[in-house]
Amino acid sequence: MTNKILSSIFVFDNKLIFSSVKNIDKDIIHVTLANSEWDKFLSSKGVKVAKEGFADRALNDNGLLVPRSEAGAVIHNQDQILRVLLGIN
Repeated sequence: MTNKILSSIFVFDNKLIFSSVKNIDKDIIHVTLANSEWDKFLSSKGVKVAKEGFADRALNDNGLLVPRSEAGAVIHNQDQILRVLLGIN
């Protein structure tokens, strides 16, 4: 739930979140969904980033996970899962 809230807030004010976290601990390792807008933003700031990925999950256009309650959220095709894995960096 926290990740969903932060992801939603990010859409509105990524600089506020970043500066708030940086004020708490400038050496914190930020965990982010690989290739997301948040990942790109953090990478541009030169901070430590741990990227996570979900090979069997679909992503929305904004880079967030499609909710499991929606059709197509979970990928079952092995070839498609492999393509997702190759795109996670």
